Amino acid sequence: MFERRIMQKRGKSYCIFFSFIKIFVFSLVLGILILTLLARKFLEPLKKILASINIVEVKHQKKDSDFDVIEKSINKLLAERNTLMIEIKKYQPVIRNNLLLSLVRGESSDNEYLIKAL
Repeated sequence: MFERRIMQKRGKSYCIFFSFIKIFVFSLVLGILILTLLARKFLEPLKKILASINIVEVKHQKKDSDFDVIEKSINKLLAERNTLMIEIKKYQPVIRNNLLLSLVRGESSDNEYLIKAL
């Protein structure tokens, strides 16, 4: 009703102006709706990663972003892996000697596996 009064007083230029405003508002609302749906779709894999990371105990604060939590978890896993590799290398000669002894004594049931392990 307000638009009609203004359109009658001012003419076609205001009619075009209000049409552009309507199109702009409609496009803006539609764009926000589409962006919201796309954001949810693209954040879904990130949420799955965060859910699987909960297995690893990482101290994180609420202000940490999801990417910070993922980075801390990966760093912790890499540190644990390095520690385990050091332990394996540390005990590798002992394991090798035990395997050789079991081969010499004939205690092993799967000799091919043991030879490959050496």
